[in-house]
Amino acid sequence: MGTSTIYKIQSIIKPERSYVGSTNNVNRRWDIHLRLLRKGKHHSVKLQNHYNKHGESDLVFIILEPCFPEFLIIREQFYINKERPYFNIAKKAGSKLGVPHSENTRKNMSISHMGNDFGFKKGFIPWNKGKKNLYKHTEKWKKTQSEQKKGHAVSEETRRKLREKNKGKVRYICSEETREKMRNRKDIPSRKGTKWSKEQREKMVGRKWTEEQRIKLKGKIPWNKGKTGVYSEETLAAMRNAKKKRA
Repeated sequence: MGTSTIYKIQSIIKPERSYVGSTNNVNRRWDIHLRLLRKGKHHSVKLQNHYNKHGESDLVFIILEPCFPEFLIIREQFYINKERPYFNIAKKAGSKLGVPHSENTRKNMSISHMGNDFGFKKGFIPWNKGKKNLYKHTEKWKKTQSEQKKGHAVSEETRRKLREKNKGKVRYICSEETREKMRNRKDIPSRKGTKWSKEQREKMVGRKWTEEQRIKLKGKIPWNKGKTGVYSEETLAAMRNAKKKRA
């Protein structure tokens, strides 16, 4: 009998005591209840104690209402509210809220989580991103992630999405000649503190811009190389005034 059903387990000696549940297979669920009760491991402590005292013959399995699977939780909650079953520990259908774990279960859970840092160092506060050195992966976690990514091939669909995402972005591709120059200048980490030769200084001092270059450079936004926008005269005047005030 595999019909979706709301059921009730009721005591004969004390009919005011009952248990309400829902299932997609009545016979299987009743067998599970009996097997757990016989082993003394039923999740409802009240029902287990009643079974230990009055025996299996005192309990009756009753079908309250057959219903569609998608309405099981709704109808179960309706009968829980209506019957107020004594044996139900969780008063909300489909939830384990209020169901206590046994000492043995708590011990097993503690052992299973022992030594597990969940990939983070001790003291990690996930909701506090303002502080440094809190979000750090352990070396074990890094190694695991590295092993999982090895040999991973990116699909053509993913490549297409990445191309669309990066479309229009400014990219700087260096020529082979430029790369060679950069390789030869590895000994100079930055231009800060670089001493120019007399010949280089003379070249820079004597450099003259053409009128066309001056027009192009005038008011050009240096930090936005993708655009060739020019400041208006009004904006330039405001900038000059602000510079004078700061001075």
